Amino acid sequence: MTETAEKLEGYLPAEGRTKWNQSFYFNAFDPQTRMGLIARLGFLEGAGSANSWMIAFQDGSPLFQRFNSDLPCPPERLREGVTLGGMHLRSIVPLQSARLSFDSPEFAFDLTWEAIHPLMDAIAFGSAGGDTGSFATSLAHAHLEGSCRVTGEMVVRGERFAFDGTGGRDIAAGEREWGRMEHYRVAWPIFTDGTAVIGIHGIAGGRDSYMSMVHDGTGWTRMASTRDTFEFAEDAMTVRVTQWNMVDEAGRNWSYQARPIFRTFLPADNYVLAEHIAQFTRSDGVIGYGLVECGYRLPWPAAPG
Repeated sequence: MTETAEKLEGYLPAEGRTKWNQSFYFNAFDPQTRMGLIARLGFLEGAGSANSWMIAFQDGSPLFQRFNSDLPCPPERLREGVTLGGMHLRSIVPLQSARLSFDSPEFAFDLTWEAIHPLMDAIAFGSAGGDTGSFATSLAHAHLEGSCRVTGEMVVRGERFAFDGTGGRDIAAGEREWGRMEHYRVAWPIFTDGTAVIGIHGIAGGRDSYMSMVHDGTGWTRMASTRDTFEFAEDAMTVRVTQWNMVDEAGRNWSYQARPIFRTFLPADNYVLAEHIAQFTRSDGVIGYGLVECGYRLPWPAAPG
């Protein structure tokens, strides 16, 4: 990635923009221990605050969770190393590896995300089909996403568990307006054969937008078309199963289904995120694990089809 992309790991001033957001997101799942983690550190310098989300789970049930809103906004970011909500985050190699840790008497973790594939800007590179402008600009100016191997350990009430799995990380910067995004859906599997797909379907202003791409083990390719279907639970927010069918710009078909292993809700004022870690099955039978995420502007009606 370029020097400009590396700057996204450091401090970027709000310059009077009240909705200016910098955020660093991580997820991870180890299929051997059935343990996983979802974490996000958000910096809202324009509003003078920061927030953090962190949820650990095992066998589909939460182990530990901590949500912090309206924290003081520190000047440090990923590049310099920063502590927020009890989590400490620092870059090891820019855009390649990062370490996130947390320590409390009941629960602790120390995990490193090491890039399997290079981070890619889903907004600049992945946008295709529909009206991308209104959804993408509500999300961020830049949104780097990448697949990683995740290693380290978790400690639950003194019992240590070695962690060796996969997960995603993203780096976002821009004016974040949750309320302008009526609804969005993400399915991000990392398959056991070294490939990964990032499917994003956003709805804003009544228009559909897609920002989807695939890494085939050699490089990222933009998707030419993306279609997704969802089956929701009675709460109209929890995903039971989702199917994605895509064709990339090289004419290759990428189809997969996901069934969640774990689900949690993350609050964002007039918005809520339903985070799922799921097992994915590609049309050729290859298994993967990763994120299924849905965002809902409140109040939310019955689930769309």
